[in-house]
Amino acid sequence: MGAAMSNNVTPIGKNIVTGAGSGSGGSTIVNHWAQVIAVAQPTFDAIVKLQPAMDWREDTPRHMIAFNLIWDIDEVDLAERLAIIPPIEILKEAVQLFEDAVHKSAPGPWFILALGAMLRGMTNAANVAPDYSFQIVDILLHGHEAQERGCEAGFSPPIFIDALRQVRLETDYVPGPAAILKACKAHRERFRELAVTAETLLELRQNADDARRTLDWKDDGDLTQNQDLRDRWKLDEEWNIPF
Repeated sequence: MGAAMSNNVTPIGKNIVTGAGSGSGGSTIVNHWAQVIAVAQPTFDAIVKLQPAMDWREDTPRHMIAFNLIWDIDEVDLAERLAIIPPIEILKEAVQLFEDAVHKSAPGPWFILALGAMLRGMTNAANVAPDYSFQIVDILLHGHEAQERGCEAGFSPPIFIDALRQVRLETDYVPGPAAILKACKAHRERFRELAVTAETLLELRQNADDARRTLDWKDDGDLTQNQDLRDRWKLDEEWNIPF
């Protein structure tokens, strides 16, 4: 029967935990994977923040997305989308993170660290030579198949991390270069779609904020409606009279 796990395991920061070991000095366990993905974590956090809004966008018919006519605004709908779509500052940051994920690349040494962290987690990778990682990085940074117009040579940390997660789930063996490259390309397209969705949400949030200001939204949720002004807008729309 194996030894019981120590109860003296405490987190230190985000990446390292220590546990009591044999002897007075104890032992240190380094979470190499957490250290590697730290640079990509803000992008992953942005996806989590936007997920409810992205689900809402996916489930909402296109013709019901934007408030185009001020007299057609539904106050309940306005309140709901203001609650579910993040503020403009968060959306702008998410757009930039997703765009960077598509167009920018990690430096070569970081890929070596990421591949090393993946291999450490595989029970059958003990005898994998360092050349494995060097050759994959060469393909990613210099191979013609990995190049895309408008993008830096290679792939960004969020894309590469998600690609490694995917290939680890698809095989119990050390993934080959072709599988990793294919996964990287697929996740680049995914982040490209995320960037477009985030831009759409940004436009919708701006649209909702404009509607809130136009209808004199109050902090208590009360919505003051000026029917005379709405009727005036209707008339001006029909006769194309500016005011």
